[in-house]
Amino acid sequence: MRAARALRPLALALLLACPWTAARAAPPDDDPYGRVIEDFRRRVRAGTVEQAAEAVGLLDPANPRSLPELVGVLASGHWYVRGTAVLALASIPAGPLRSELRLHLLTHDDAWVREGVAYAMATAPVEGDAEALVAAADDPDWRVRRTAARALGEIVSRDGVARLVRLVEDDADLRVRIWARASLRAVSGADHGRDP
Repeated sequence: MRAARALRPLALALLLACPWTAARAAPPDDDPYGRVIEDFRRRVRAGTVEQAAEAVGLLDPANPRSLPELVGVLASGHWYVRGTAVLALASIPAGPLRSELRLHLLTHDDAWVREGVAYAMATAPVEGDAEALVAAADDPDWRVRRTAARALGEIVSRDGVARLVRLVEDDADLRVRIWARASLRAVSGADHGRDP
């Protein structure tokens, strides 16, 4: 009896040392993607430009929790880091997450974010992007209008072409008119002249 009592602590220690028991006894990992996001944030804050750009690759653009992080990179990142975020955003497929991306194009306070989202849509357009880009062609910031004009050259739509014509005729910024004309040339295959 004394021998059995003396072996209990040993038996318990052996039982807990077994890998299958230890794995079962370990606390469950409730949020593995949360750790990915924390790692991303840490690398973006503390790393070099190259490390921050690599950190963007940690995020899954199809995961809704990644969208605020990627939009945040557009708002504050170095041009190279912003470019990696644009490419990640461009890979978001059609669906609810892409619709949320379109809302950022039209309503975000930061012009750099709106411009980056428009560029993502120009890089890999999906059905439904044209309407948002037509609306973005009225943005107060010339960079957003220029990028929307560029994107409309990638998406052939009746409303897009009509908006490009209006940009060529009416926009006050020469840079926007140049890109609108280049997009019309890409869509129609014809040169539309020079400014008078």
